[in-house]
Amino acid sequence: MQELFNLGYQEASQGYPWKKLPPGLRGINEPQKFNDPSEVIKVVVGERFLITLESNKTTGYEWQLVNPLDSNALQIVSSGYIPGDSKLMGAAGKEEWSFLALKPVKANIYFKYVRSWEKGIAPAKEATFTVLIDK
Repeated sequence: MQELFNLGYQEASQGYPWKKLPPGLRGINEPQKFNDPSEVIKVVVGERFLITLESNKTTGYEWQLVNPLDSNALQIVSSGYIPGDSKLMGAAGKEEWSFLALKPVKANIYFKYVRSWEKGIAPAKEATFTVLIDK
């Protein structure tokens, strides 16, 4: 394992982006980041990855999972709101969801952009990410 870490460190110190490392090394380094639902997320078991979605908390909207995840395949590590760089009041930011791949499988993660207090109203936005988890 130390050899793999050293290889990752050498490549990173030579200016290579983390996401160009072989999949097995990415799990011990910076996680892959995704924000395009049309892009298939390819990870390996034990690897963490991030899904980032445009959001604006000042409107009351937030991203929620439509369905619970298969807890044998994927685990939510964390989620949170990141304000935008603008200092303007009401400026948009993003929500970042961190997941851990647990077993080889193809899974879908369904999100909806809603106000939690509004019941029976269609989501303002929806996003579906496909995740392919390899050994």
